[in-house]
Amino acid sequence: MTTTNPSRAACRQRRHGGNTLASWYEPHGVRQPRSVAARSHMVSTAFAGIADFERSLIVERTSAGRIPAKARGVRFGPSPALSAAQIENARKLIKDEEKPVAEVARLLGVHRATLCRALADAPAEA
Repeated sequence: MTTTNPSRAACRQRRHGGNTLASWYEPHGVRQPRSVAARSHMVSTAFAGIADFERSLIVERTSAGRIPAKARGVRFGPSPALSAAQIENARKLIKDEEKPVAEVARLLGVHRATLCRALADAPAEA
């Protein structure tokens, strides 16, 4: 009985008591010769090194691109949940009409904490 498709090139087949076992990984209880294990460890280490190098190049390129983008005025991060007009409207509803913050947040379609943060961060118009 085979566990995977034995026609695959990477598949190794071993004979155990008359049964053929095909596996992508080493079957339980069967050991590879030390030279095979050493080679596969060397290859995986080389691939890990290449991947690490590529990741550092990606970080370097994105960092280099971020500086000119900031100079052009590009804003990073998520867009604000509330506009300045919505924040002022919420401030008026809470202060003048004495509506609860939770109700105003529900009217604006945001969480109460989001509204509280926006009210604290945005400067009040005089």
